[in-house]
Amino acid sequence: MKFLYYDLGFLLIFCLGMAFLFLKNKKNVVVEGRIFILYKTKVGLKLISWLGAKFKKTLSVLSYVVITTGYLLMILAIYLFVQMVVSVAKMPEILKIAKVPPIMPLIPYLPQMFNIDFLPPFYFTYWIIAIAIIAIFHEGAHGTFAKFYKVKIKSTGFGFLGPFLAAFVEPDEKQLARKKKKEQIVVLSAGSFANLVMAVIFMIIIALFFYYFFSPQGVKFETYASSAINISSITAISNVLVANPSMQDILLILPTISAADLQLAVNNKTTNLTKITAANSTYFAVTENLESSIKQAKNASLIRQLLVFDDTPALRAGLQGAITKINFASVKNLKEFEAQLAKYHPNDDITIEVMNKDYSHKYYNIMLAARTDNSSAAYLGAGFLVIAPKKGIIGFIGKLIFKFKNPNIFYMPKYSIGWTIFIYNLLWWIIVINLSVAIMNMLPLGIFDGGRVFYLTMLAITKSEKKAKWAFRIMTYLLLGLVIALTVLWAFVI
Repeated sequence: MKFLYYDLGFLLIFCLGMAFLFLKNKKNVVVEGRIFILYKTKVGLKLISWLGAKFKKTLSVLSYVVITTGYLLMILAIYLFVQMVVSVAKMPEILKIAKVPPIMPLIPYLPQMFNIDFLPPFYFTYWIIAIAIIAIFHEGAHGTFAKFYKVKIKSTGFGFLGPFLAAFVEPDEKQLARKKKKEQIVVLSAGSFANLVMAVIFMIIIALFFYYFFSPQGVKFETYASSAINISSITAISNVLVANPSMQDILLILPTISAADLQLAVNNKTTNLTKITAANSTYFAVTENLESSIKQAKNASLIRQLLVFDDTPALRAGLQGAITKINFASVKNLKEFEAQLAKYHPNDDITIEVMNKDYSHKYYNIMLAARTDNSSAAYLGAGFLVIAPKKGIIGFIGKLIFKFKNPNIFYMPKYSIGWTIFIYNLLWWIIVINLSVAIMNMLPLGIFDGGRVFYLTMLAITKSEKKAKWAFRIMTYLLLGLVIALTVLWAFVI
């Protein structure tokens, strides 16, 4: 929280500095469309010209990589967009979980404004550094390939589209339009290619940073032990007896239950749990989730099973955080956790030390239960994330990532916590934004480079400007229509 004040001060200084620069150099300022303010300079022109002339052979070979990458990113952008639409159509509650509109510009403090706890804070400092890196290499790549194809670069600079900062390289559009379609596509795709390369570079940097500046200090559990029970086997919901109930019966009973059977404090929010008795065993279900899942089911009468929490010591105690010690013995990974737990027996009292997200410590006194499959073995009931191994490139990348950062291990900075987390989050945001720009920029919409690439591709295929423009309009209207539909749906869901 303390850094937020410094960040807001930096934001104020930055805005005043930009205003002073614009007022002092009014001749360099151009206003387009009343909201787009451009500040034109000659900075970087010599470097762009030198790169375009010095590395002709390299750029000639690289042009094929750039154009191939551009089309692959366009396919990926369309695929991800369609997947998002399909997922929302099947489960509109995803929008409620995400909390932000489906298409939302990444602005400073976005996670804080929408209370998105699964993302790190996004300070203005992060934003300006990430935008600077993205813009310099994105626009520099456009300019370098334009110069390689002997297109004049008029100016470089930066500007504001409303509150959003942007950088630009201004080529001679008439000269560029006279070039071959392949050359135009390379120039347009170069920006996304550069962002993809920067994302890979910073992935390597963050992996090395994490390896040298973090160390394992405990184990993380994602949930509590759970089971899938047959609805027909339920004999009681809270204290209300039932016989062979359906999902509709459960929905009618829930409003009659006045109090929660168990409460958990999750992220400073109280979560109510409803006790369910089935086959002589006790379970618990999150009341809110139970109600929403029944209401949103297309045909509740077809649902035969219900996913519920087992009645375990971890759930009863409301155990949360990363487990770092059991009876003051350190556990730094899952094997050590299992080894320590194996020392105890059912009904033994243990003290579990956990560390929260803010690195504060908390202690839980818990009596262990017995495992259902082995009555002599102690049971806690913490649920750990299990990721099934995948084949191919994705599986290889996943294994490589898990070697650096296992999802079941809690890592802690070795040195200054504040600065280490600050740098790690900065690197994380640089990667995410570079990837986002690389993919979104190739979406076939007129406001992106991908829109122009799509048009030129259609023109090359159809040999007709009329047909190319027709295909471009259809694609634009289709994507924009889906964006509007998703946004309206988000407004209703939220």
